[in-house]
Amino acid sequence: MTALLALMKHSQTQDQTNGDINGATAPDLDEGISQPTTFLRKRLQKWDTTAAKAHVGFEILVPAHQPYLAAEGITFGFPDEALLHMLCNRKLGLFSPDLLYSNQPTSLTHSLEALVGKIDFDRIS
Repeated sequence: MTALLALMKHSQTQDQTNGDINGATAPDLDEGISQPTTFLRKRLQKWDTTAAKAHVGFEILVPAHQPYLAAEGITFGFPDEALLHMLCNRKLGLFSPDLLYSNQPTSLTHSLEALVGKIDFDRIS
């Protein structure tokens, strides 16, 4: 999802410059956006979030990326979406920014992009 969002942003930059950027033309970017979008739509339909525990931060990262992608016109609805948002809310409900501001190790460092607007990134230890 992060890579797809990066491609969307890159595509906007390419549109503003009326040319290619680092050899990536508009058709290249269109294909680079279309293929992962299709892949994610298919995979999310089959995704069992109860079996995804091995993926660090998935319950925070996926819901965090959804609004950014939606702002770019890409939305994903999937069967476990409500459960995923419930898991996200539960985990973030236990979250204290002080944990990241201390020297205590935490797996939340794998999910920092999900905390935009929730923490002061300049204070992270």
